[in-house]
Amino acid sequence: MKPLIQKIKIAMNLKRLVFIVLVFLFFDAKAQNKSTLTVHFKTGSSVITEDDQLRIKNFIAQIRSEHQILGIWVVTFCDDVGNETYNRQLSNKRADAITHQLSEVITLENIKFKKEGKGQLPVDTLKNLEISQQRYRNRRGSIRVFYKEKKVSFESLQKGEKVILDNVLFKGGTSHLLSESYPSLRKLLMVMQRKKEWKIEIIGHVWNNSEEDAIDVETGKKNLSVKRAQRIYSYLIDNGIEDQRLIYKGVGGKYPTGKRPKYDRRVEVKLIEN
Repeated sequence: MKPLIQKIKIAMNLKRLVFIVLVFLFFDAKAQNKSTLTVHFKTGSSVITEDDQLRIKNFIAQIRSEHQILGIWVVTFCDDVGNETYNRQLSNKRADAITHQLSEVITLENIKFKKEGKGQLPVDTLKNLEISQQRYRNRRGSIRVFYKEKKVSFESLQKGEKVILDNVLFKGGTSHLLSESYPSLRKLLMVMQRKKEWKIEIIGHVWNNSEEDAIDVETGKKNLSVKRAQRIYSYLIDNGIEDQRLIYKGVGGKYPTGKRPKYDRRVEVKLIEN
């Protein structure tokens, strides 16, 4: 009996490996970049909460504004409550629910798209986590977006386009700029001095586990993304750019990149009039 079980396990692992290889072949080799968003479901449900619907919408909108989306891969799972057949069907329903939500914000027919319900994930008794926590984590769907960078510079910005200020960094929990931020800021300043008809919007982002803004440790106020955008605004004003050409705002953690936290701590510039 044991050799048969081992053979079945080996066959299942080979099947998973083949699937992973096919996915990488399925998506264009040019898709060097990938961002992932995870949503969770209630027990026995395939309904996406309103908060997660908004997270999906913002996630796709943020990537589309900065990159060219090449493909999306949706993978969903269930916990171990219920039998395998039921959980396979439920995971497929969850994949369908995410697909429907994605179709509200992007035309899936125009990109490479794959979805799969993977069924149930077992509880690992060796993990230092409560079983209820493990089951919550296992009731999930992952949205993996493959994309390539749009090559956009300050000088070539078109109305409505945005660009991230490269290497604009802040001291943790504050709006104080680090010294390595100034080359990028000087470049922005020079463009604004040349293109006197330009009006821009400065948008501050933070890394956060929610869509809320982060706390400025110096003031205790939950407005760190606003203060960081305002810091860039003040830099331009102090260097002679007219205030009527500039607006700024903070959007907290509403638009995660799906990459590491340092990529979420960013400032963008959007051209609103040229």
